[in-house]
Amino acid sequence: MYYEEPTSAAHPPHYYGDTVRKLFVLGGVVMLVTEPFFTDFLPVSVFVSLIIIVFLGIFAGLTSPRHRWVQVVNILIAAVAVFVFEYYAIDIYLRMGLYEIRAGGFFWVNQALAVIFFAALYFGSKTLRGRSGEGDGTILRGPRADPPRDL
Repeated sequence: MYYEEPTSAAHPPHYYGDTVRKLFVLGGVVMLVTEPFFTDFLPVSVFVSLIIIVFLGIFAGLTSPRHRWVQVVNILIAAVAVFVFEYYAIDIYLRMGLYEIRAGGFFWVNQALAVIFFAALYFGSKTLRGRSGEGDGTILRGPRADPPRDL
């Protein structure tokens, strides 16, 4: 039997912004905590790195089901972050390997950040996909096949 499950405006269907927000905050915290140990490995200055972390926190805080543009920006941020962190993980591995302890640490931090932002990219994309085809907010639950008709 099919039944309708109403959704509230606070939690629209296919909204994973809360998950994206948590992943952005987690990524920002990892970057803040580990940055002092790897300043000489950073491709940008410490100042630029801190500005990026601040903007990451701002967009985590702005994430809302009401602001579609923020959802789009979150996907862009996550996509760029995956590319950058994975690029530098591969770069440090190819240049220094994992034998030098700090290079190995930088590699693993970048790998972890790439995975965190990959998850944010996935959930952000699911949110945008779900929100683009949104109807009246009703979720239909039940078997996938059409119910039998009475003859």
